[in-house]
Amino acid sequence: MGKPLFLISDGTNTISMAGSLDAIRIKSWNPSAPAPKGSGVWANPPLINNRQLTYRRYDNVIDTLTLAISTQSQDDTITETRTLRMLLQKAVDYWTTDYRAGRIETRASCETKSRFTLIRDFRVPNDHNPFASPFFSNPSVFDEINLIIEHGFWVSSIAGECAVTVGPDWSSSKKNGLPAACYNNLATAPAPFFTNKKPWNQLTNVYYYDASVPSFSANLLGAALPVAFYPAAMAAGDICYFGIAVAGADSGPFSSIVMDHIAANTIPGLAWEYWGGAWIPLTTYTTMGNFTGGYNSISWAPPATWVPTAINGINAYWVRARITAAGGALTPPQFITIYPHTVTGPYIEVPN
Repeated sequence: MGKPLFLISDGTNTISMAGSLDAIRIKSWNPSAPAPKGSGVWANPPLINNRQLTYRRYDNVIDTLTLAISTQSQDDTITETRTLRMLLQKAVDYWTTDYRAGRIETRASCETKSRFTLIRDFRVPNDHNPFASPFFSNPSVFDEINLIIEHGFWVSSIAGECAVTVGPDWSSSKKNGLPAACYNNLATAPAPFFTNKKPWNQLTNVYYYDASVPSFSANLLGAALPVAFYPAAMAAGDICYFGIAVAGADSGPFSSIVMDHIAANTIPGLAWEYWGGAWIPLTTYTTMGNFTGGYNSISWAPPATWVPTAINGINAYWVRARITAAGGALTPPQFITIYPHTVTGPYIEVPN
């Protein structure tokens, strides 16, 4: 049996609320079900018996969670309370600003798959008396705090991407925050991508690492196309890094890479990894295999443990594709018509 899970996250900051050691812990929660808006629309002619439902839609779900917030000092308890409120407020602000969506992920100890929902609104009607126990004690506790969260339907996943074909004349890639060089040659691209989230961050750095020297390439974003993204003599230990620098205005984790590339051969072994204090395997969904060529993508759910680290002097959120087996002499794959990028548009545009 696993551990129960209840996470509130914006993709960068996460608060856990189901663990026995969590500072903020759920004491009770009876999940609500979505209610119909009104009673629906009914056909009820006066000349026939009975009535018949013709249209019904459902409202958001409103759940009330009873929390205990417990730390070793009054200051820490106030800090944890403030951090929770700030994260929830950012989740609400997503609907009127460009901030990242706030989501809930949960599963019981006996479940193997999480369910997700997006936060729409919240209220914390009151705190406890800050001049009396149990707050004014050690440990310091805000007990029986009611957190009211309004959210959407529960779904099986919250982040990802999908593709549609809209013909040779399309403009959706221009909404992805890309420089013109990323899409100028895409007049015949077969499949623009869109995503079911609204980030604004875009890849800032792509390097390859030659383990035989060892050394890094220059930033491949801006190099003349086509450009190889592995060393000329590919070998196990060579790596391609994709990152978003934290110094940027819209820095943060990302969940996909789209590229148009050619490959003369298949890399026998390739491992996708992210930085979480060490290089950790990344669970991915891909149509490109081990860089077998074509216009395609790789995507993943951003891990909660993903943190920035410095690669080639750039502090960034990095994922990397590390060659684990190269076999004989291989020709490195190349970016051809566009630079690799992450999907940011939550919609497509079909030209008239």
